[in-house]
Amino acid sequence: MRSILKKFLTIFIIVLGIGFLILSTGTSKIIESYLIDQKELTLIEHGETFQKLYDESSEGGFLDVKTIQEEVKILSNYIGANLWVVNKNGEVYIADNKKDMELLNQTLKYDDIKDVFQGKIIRKISNYHNILLEPNLSIGYPISLNGEVQFALFMNVPIPEIQNTAKDINRFSIIALNISVIIAFILLVIFTSSMEREIKNISEAAHYVSEGNFDKKIRSKRGDVFEELAESFNQMAVNLQELESTKERFISNLSHDLRSPLTSITGYTRGLIDGTIPEENQEKYLKIVLEESTRLTKLTNDLLDLSKMQSGNISVNKTDFDINQMIIHELDKFEQRIEEKDIQISLKLMEERVLAHGDYEGIRRVVYNLMDNAVKFVDKAGTIEIKTENKEDKILVGIKNSGAYIPKEKLNTIWQRFSKMDDSRGIEKKSNGLGLSIIKEIIKAHDEKIDVYSSEEFGVVFIFSISTQIFK
Repeated sequence: MRSILKKFLTIFIIVLGIGFLILSTGTSKIIESYLIDQKELTLIEHGETFQKLYDESSEGGFLDVKTIQEEVKILSNYIGANLWVVNKNGEVYIADNKKDMELLNQTLKYDDIKDVFQGKIIRKISNYHNILLEPNLSIGYPISLNGEVQFALFMNVPIPEIQNTAKDINRFSIIALNISVIIAFILLVIFTSSMEREIKNISEAAHYVSEGNFDKKIRSKRGDVFEELAESFNQMAVNLQELESTKERFISNLSHDLRSPLTSITGYTRGLIDGTIPEENQEKYLKIVLEESTRLTKLTNDLLDLSKMQSGNISVNKTDFDINQMIIHELDKFEQRIEEKDIQISLKLMEERVLAHGDYEGIRRVVYNLMDNAVKFVDKAGTIEIKTENKEDKILVGIKNSGAYIPKEKLNTIWQRFSKMDDSRGIEKKSNGLGLSIIKEIIKAHDEKIDVYSSEEFGVVFIFSISTQIFK
């Protein structure tokens, strides 16, 4: 037997055992108590009926014994109880059947009748000091005329009869429960078998995917959580396949980014050592070696920074600062590249002086990287527009460049650490594909948002938000 089915059956049997224990011990008593209470209410109602009949039949005096005897017999047959009529002396002078006729002229003890003749309805379980052969539920009901109790009507139902009724009900409940258990067991086997098949399919698919095969798909039309799990698994496989493809591209690009400067550094260093490079050109090639070393250092630092950020080890030291002044300061760093590409700069900065509240170095890095992308991918003689706007408690910063746009299918992947926009957005191949991932992590650490929009009409625009100063 399979493990899941074993566990379900174990739980099923335990719950079933507890249910049977409760049903066999407590339920029978509860049903018996309920039946006794209901019988008591019924007897009291018929006592009231008898009182009304007595009132209607009386003409200022007592009914004769024969008339009362007939009424008692009719009522006894109707309610299924033994009836006695007892006088103030405690004598049973009317009974409803031959067996109880033997009780005639027997006297009940004063304690058994005193409360009834005081106008109270009594309820007791008794055999009346062995007058009755077995315990009875007995209701004593006062029958009055003109406000005075004339006699007591005792209505007796044997307790064993009530107990047998309770047992019958309990027996029927157990039979119904057994039928339900059989049906539940069959459904349980069917359900667990179906569930195990689904789990087995998902397990096999997971094992298949773990080996690097991302084309596995799970088909499920159950309409429950397993169908949702199958859809999530299929989406995970698609995402992993995309991530693997992006990773392979990244490794290829990164290998090129590492190989190119290392080849230059190795070649020029060897040329300087063996004298292949003339002395008058040595300074030129030393500068190239320095630039390539700087590139390698930046690539290494970016990888380390991104790894630290994604592991949650980024520290955010928030202060108030002028975001407009930061933008102008960072823009100055691109002056030479802007002039070389004949780029038109449009600044639309908010006029009101509202300070931003965030980590200065982190936001500066975001602004610099977005400007670097804009200058890198803008078309020659194109336009870069930088805009800030105060909206409620946020400052929105937008950086837009004309030229090549990002295809719609790549908009959701540019933030991935292995993504590289150079494939589709220009001929300049100096990006290592980490800049936007770093930007995303910095903005995320600020609990802010960054979005990208792109079309052939306006090019590409990045917009991010930052909180305004705490005390304005």
